[in-house]
Amino acid sequence: MTMGFGRQLTRFAAAAFPMMMVLSGGLQPAQASEIDASLCPISMNETVTLEREQIQHLFRERGLDYDLTQLLASDLQGSVQRYLSHRQSHGDARDRALLFFIGNSRTLCAMFWRIGDGSEDSVFIVERLAVPPVDIVPLIDAFVQGMQDADAGTLRQALPRDAAATEMTRGAIRLKASTGRAVPDLLAELSHLLFPGAIADHVGDLASLTIIPCLNIGIVPFAALDPDRDGKRFVEVTAINVEAELRHVYENRAFAWDGNIKAPVLFGDPDAVGDPDWSFPRLPGAAREIAAIAERFDAMPLVGSAVTPELVADRIVDADYVHIAAHGLRSVDNPLDGSFLALHGGRLTARQILGLGLRESPLVILSACQTGLGGPLDAGIVGLARSFVIAGASATVSTLWNVDDDATEGIMVDFVENLGTMSPAEALRHAQMKTRERYLHPRYWAGFTVFGSRMVPNQADKPRSACRSWRAAFFWLVPSR
Repeated sequence: MTMGFGRQLTRFAAAAFPMMMVLSGGLQPAQASEIDASLCPISMNETVTLEREQIQHLFRERGLDYDLTQLLASDLQGSVQRYLSHRQSHGDARDRALLFFIGNSRTLCAMFWRIGDGSEDSVFIVERLAVPPVDIVPLIDAFVQGMQDADAGTLRQALPRDAAATEMTRGAIRLKASTGRAVPDLLAELSHLLFPGAIADHVGDLASLTIIPCLNIGIVPFAALDPDRDGKRFVEVTAINVEAELRHVYENRAFAWDGNIKAPVLFGDPDAVGDPDWSFPRLPGAAREIAAIAERFDAMPLVGSAVTPELVADRIVDADYVHIAAHGLRSVDNPLDGSFLALHGGRLTARQILGLGLRESPLVILSACQTGLGGPLDAGIVGLARSFVIAGASATVSTLWNVDDDATEGIMVDFVENLGTMSPAEALRHAQMKTRERYLHPRYWAGFTVFGSRMVPNQADKPRSACRSWRAAFFWLVPSR
């Protein structure tokens, strides 16, 4: 197979041996058309088409419109290289990487790009996952369930009205019966399956890793994985974001972060009484969390009975930073109307969030439970986190399972403190590391993820004639043409 690079290395020791190409100069559209079917039976052109079809299906099944006015670029490799060209921080010259999962009814494939800073060569690897789609979904669900069942303190977890209120939480009841599998075993298996073959050899010492998931892969706590088995979890070295879709890479949808938050809105510990189906106890950790963050921003938080759906919807439209410390629930069967934030006097659903029209591309913090989850389809999930991104948020920091109230308070306070000098993904990583010193078990610190665009320092040294600026602390980074 000829790909037309200045230099390349292709290795075939067996039919299933990984394909690795060392790239230089970028891949032209016509040269990106095929991938060896023995490695992954989905060609590059089919990949682009299939991902678009799956995203369309995801939106259609949720009753949403999908904008087809912008055609996808034909040069996938070039788009990835541009997307990863921005350093994660000014002083960090380490490589950046993107891992894109795509699948059909029979096969799951992983496409991996690693881009250096000023380096002549980059790495592109295609691997087939060792399990089909029908097996990966229950495995990931089992992992999340293992986190739900792990011993913990006070959880942020709501209870149905016919259950005894034995725990205070920020989220939903446990998903299903315990699988009986140990969390470390599931972590090891996910690390092996999601970073197959040669990919695992190239994920060490990355400054950042962007994941574009399919199915329910987006709810994997990548910060807790150790694909290369060097004893270091991603959280120790690498900032991670989960992109909503491949189109954002084509659009080079990265935002510049300078730590200058001008219009924050903060909501905490809503008095969510009167829900017909759920009992939502008050959350002392959420109250302390929002008070500490309000002090950091010198802002007035809204708490208790003041946190109504109407007020939240009104206040966040012009905010550049939104922080909600509350109860959150998700529904697999009805992810838009059944997934919601529990507020005083009612619910703010994922469907209502979609129509908000956020004008300042805010960073949205959902310090609740399972706000990153939704019902899985081929192209991923639509839940609260994706709803905020569709509504205009640059990214969300959301949770994957019932998070511990005290640990969450500590992570969120440290995260906000870090935002003054770090990008959101890096700020979250450092906050998780600090919590990990107190609570070794990953259920306390790994269930937080950045869903949405890369945020990097303002590239002042790069041409910005085509930059689109925002009144908030973000700039859409578009290279000059």
